[in-house]
Amino acid sequence: MSSNQRSYVPPVSVLTYHNIVGYGQEDSNDINSITIERLNEHIAALAEAGFVQVSLPNAFDILVNSRIHEPGYVLTFDDGYASLAKFMEDIHSTFGPTIFILTEYTGKSTLSWNTRSSTVLTHLNLYEIRKLSEHGFDIQMHGRDHHNLLKFDENQLRLRFNEANFWFHKNLGKKAEYLAYPYGYCDERLQKIVSEFYLGAVSVSHGAWSGKPAKHALNRISIPYYLTGSDLISVIRLPPKQRWLEIERKAPWRRV
Repeated sequence: MSSNQRSYVPPVSVLTYHNIVGYGQEDSNDINSITIERLNEHIAALAEAGFVQVSLPNAFDILVNSRIHEPGYVLTFDDGYASLAKFMEDIHSTFGPTIFILTEYTGKSTLSWNTRSSTVLTHLNLYEIRKLSEHGFDIQMHGRDHHNLLKFDENQLRLRFNEANFWFHKNLGKKAEYLAYPYGYCDERLQKIVSEFYLGAVSVSHGAWSGKPAKHALNRISIPYYLTGSDLISVIRLPPKQRWLEIERKAPWRRV
């Protein structure tokens, strides 16, 4: 790999969050729940540093087609937790983030698919999903459920996508265009099948940061609760392969 490739920083970074909590409700056992104050701190820091918010479709266009673009970012949320409806008026973003939902778990708790979770959360119900959509949030697909898709054969995968897409169209009156792989796991076989159903798909470290390979495996950065606004900016400005190490280095348990 050339030195240019090693130093490459994508023009747009797709950020991944999960759950939002109130002030002072951080939990070191729940790395994926961020306070609304910290989330807005991230958004403000990005704006101050000159990063512009772009939509997920625009990010795909820029990154897959290697277009020149001013530094940008995308806000995405996985799993579709009810906290997004609670805090939707408090998120200081330019426009609504993208939310990837699990169609089988609408209105149910995380115990529906993760009985070992240290934190029990509730998924958005249909009314809340529709409300968020009306408020400008981009609702997209995380899957029928949260199973690792790599374990299914081609027929099973097509059945699962058809069932999830049917729910999506029936209840939201539109087609899901983008998929977030559960756990971020994907391979070439899965990407090929996904390309039959979705315009694009996002991963977390199991795909590509840019170019044609990113069309159905676009890498995102999973953002933990402990990153400050300045921490986030320093992470985004690093080449992709160094980002994970920097995020881990900043973890509070590394400072003890």
